[in-house]
Amino acid sequence: MCFGNVAEKDFIEIWNSPEYMEFRKVYQNRLDVFEKTYGHMGPFTTDRHELEEAEKILKNGLSRNPLPEGCLTCYKAYGI
Repeated sequence: MCFGNVAEKDFIEIWNSPEYMEFRKVYQNRLDVFEKTYGHMGPFTTDRHELEEAEKILKNGLSRNPLPEGCLTCYKAYGI
C-alpha cells in the first residue's frame, strides 16, 4: 500500500490526498468504536455481563469498519 513518495510529492499533498484521508478515516472509525464501547468503563471493571456485552458491541462495530486490505497481514493490526 503506497500513497505517494515524498521525494516526488510534498508530504502535505500526500497526507491530504483523498486516498490517504480515507485510509486514516478507517482507523479513526475503529478507535471511535473502541472508545464508545469501553470509554465509560473504569480500568477495574469486573462486571462479567458488562464485559461480555462490550465484547459483542466491539466485535460488531469493528466488523462494520474492517481493516484496509493492505493491513490484514500486518502484525500491528492485531496488537502484536
